[in-house]
Amino acid sequence: MSAHAGSPRSRHFQLERLAEGVYAEVHVDGGWGISNAGIVDLGKQTLVFDTGLTPQAACDLRSAAELLTGRTPDYVVNSHHHNDHIRGNQAFPEAVVVSTARTLELIASQGHDDIDADRKQAPESLAEMKTLVESQDAESRGLATVWLPYWEGILASLSELQLRLPELTFKDQLTFHGKARASQLLATSGGHTEGDCVLFFAPGTGGVLWRPLVCAMPPVPWGLRPRGLSFHLGSAQRIGG
Repeated sequence: MSAHAGSPRSRHFQLERLAEGVYAEVHVDGGWGISNAGIVDLGKQTLVFDTGLTPQAACDLRSAAELLTGRTPDYVVNSHHHNDHIRGNQAFPEAVVVSTARTLELIASQGHDDIDADRKQAPESLAEMKTLVESQDAESRGLATVWLPYWEGILASLSELQLRLPELTFKDQLTFHGKARASQLLATSGGHTEGDCVLFFAPGTGGVLWRPLVCAMPPVPWGLRPRGLSFHLGSAQRIGG
């Protein structure tokens, strides 16, 4: 991967060009996106993969997608239901939000409770991280470095946060056939959550040489299930060949 010269700048991420028309949005230390994301120019349509933890970071992601592709994103994919992959959905009002059917169920059943829990614990958690970042213990400082921007972002976004649910769901796979290139979503539940999906893209319209868009891992790979992760990697090998 290489940094995309002349790309829009954000305090929340940096952009890296994976291939023609395909970009990774990579979280930077101190940013409020937390998870990574992706942008795919399908040709006359734009797809964004994951929207991050906060509307603030997602607004920058939307601006980046518009600048890179010349259009407002048409599709937003939520790879799973965790807050750092879905809470930027509201920054894409014109886009259709896509996920697996199980991810929709999990966002609908847990999303509002998660926000309520954050309202209660964010001030205390942020204060704790601000204390730990000054700790003499290197491990504690390292922990605070990861979690301080997480809680900063949550606390800063709660007043404007609106939970937006996916509107289009699929069970096994879904393919977008663009004018310039194709993208395929593959349901691979069990690698991280019950409703995971991963994205593959093809350089051209034929969809023969599928390549995985590997950009959705958080800075710290918490919650990964080794058996499920093996299935993820096996799926990438079979399709990406």
